Amino acid sequence: MNPYAAQLYIDGSCYKNPGGPGGLAGLLELPDSELDSETIFQEGYKGTTNNRMEILALIRALEYIKANVLNFKELGLNQIEIRSDSEIAIKCYKSAEEWRSNSWKGLNDRPITNIDLIKRILTLKSTISFSYRIEHIQNKSTDATIKVDKLAKKAAKKPTKEDTGYIIPKVCPTDVSGPTLPFNADGQKIKIKVFSHSLVSRKKGSLYKVKFEINNGNSNEKYFAHCSEGVNNLLHRHHYYNAKFNNDKKNPMIDAIKETLE
Repeated sequence: MNPYAAQLYIDGSCYKNPGGPGGLAGLLELPDSELDSETIFQEGYKGTTNNRMEILALIRALEYIKANVLNFKELGLNQIEIRSDSEIAIKCYKSAEEWRSNSWKGLNDRPITNIDLIKRILTLKSTISFSYRIEHIQNKSTDATIKVDKLAKKAAKKPTKEDTGYIIPKVCPTDVSGPTLPFNADGQKIKIKVFSHSLVSRKKGSLYKVKFEINNGNSNEKYFAHCSEGVNNLLHRHHYYNAKFNNDKKNPMIDAIKETLE
């Protein structure tokens, strides 16, 4: 670990994703400091998505670094380590130039979403004069990651800002005819296209029901499975995902989203 690097933890959150209130937050931890981590930003938005909050949290972190170069040098720092649990935000940062050069199209020429935020990342990348790196953290297992998660969720409960770039998606049902059947889950990892996801009940800790399409090589078939709130927050209608299922054919569950396919 670099003894002259500060850690900047970021997180984003959205209730009733997509379209519900969202929040983001950032915490700064100085090396060898006995002081508590400092909240450097915390914002709540009235209507947004989980992905937009994660990406915007990264933007706020980059803006903070750009604005505080002299302060960092006075503190004897030589690098800021941004830590995020969002694969989406990090992918946007790493792939921004490639997507721009490809007319904002990703894998299989699918249109890239949240272009307004990605353009802001590109501008910041070209103007920051201080050393930084972005690290993906797998889970919320430290005091800092737990704290920044709580701060983002707290901000989402009292939103004051408008996410002017959020576009309310048009609701279009699946083109696949016939009933939506329970998925035959046996622990597989498979590519799915989500066309609906909703809360099963209003009880605390309730699961979410996810309806999705799978291409079997000749045609598309539609199924449903359940998932936790954490997994549901990663999902958007009409997006593709590599999903990991449980091994329970009677109670199919999406255990994890391994990758978001743009």
